Amino acid sequence: PESILFYSRRDPLDPRLGDLVSSNFDAYGAAQVVIIGCPQDDGVLRSGGRPGAVAGPTEIRRQLYRLSTAGITGLRVQDIGDIVPQGKLEATHALQQQWVQQCLQDGKRVITLGGGSDMAYPDCSALSYIAPNLAAINIGAQFSVRNDPQCTSQTAFNQLLEENCVRPDALFQIGYQTHINSPADERYLRERGVSRCSLKSLRELGVGQAFRHMLRSKSRFDAIFWAFDVESVRGADAPGVSVPSPLGLTSEEFCQL
Repeated sequence: PESILFYSRRDPLDPRLGDLVSSNFDAYGAAQVVIIGCPQDDGVLRSGGRPGAVAGPTEIRRQLYRLSTAGITGLRVQDIGDIVPQGKLEATHALQQQWVQQCLQDGKRVITLGGGSDMAYPDCSALSYIAPNLAAINIGAQFSVRNDPQCTSQTAFNQLLEENCVRPDALFQIGYQTHINSPADERYLRERGVSRCSLKSLRELGVGQAFRHMLRSKSRFDAIFWAFDVESVRGADAPGVSVPSPLGLTSEEFCQL
């Protein structure tokens, strides 16, 4: 990433994440956490959504690295840059899957910055090779289980289920909104035995309580894949998404998750 994105006050009493995160590739061997950007919105465009997510990784870094380290010490984090889009979404996914899998094989925890929500497919499929007994948690307004002829921003979890990258009983759909999802998609998830918790149910249970209940079973899994889709946040708090909505999680609830 461009060095200008790594914000620093140059004040040892006020360190920022831009001071903590390394962009020196020589530091890769010692890194515990690796950050990878995925600057593409091809899947969003295929779904007819609003373009712009291609700029996401750069803008996330621009804000993220200004934040305080908040007491984080001793954690070695490296930002290795962006996946280079390959002209066709399927080829970009293949390249992303290879990079993420390599980082996981090297013992890193991986955070990917999007980009369109279709990136959940190469990310989770990469993890499935390393830890076949995984749980996948999709925090999103939409199910993303469309069975389209080609991959789009709405197909990631259909692909993961149909390719046996994640078991139906190990997939959790959290914070979805019934009025923007197809009844056929919800029926598909119900028939496959996928756990679902709508935004309404999440609010009734309480965000913290709902996740504590769900994660009691995490000991059954060797790894957890998290997909955080910013479209699950209400438009007043997150207007810069493909399909902003007046309904959704608050930014505070999103941070709790």
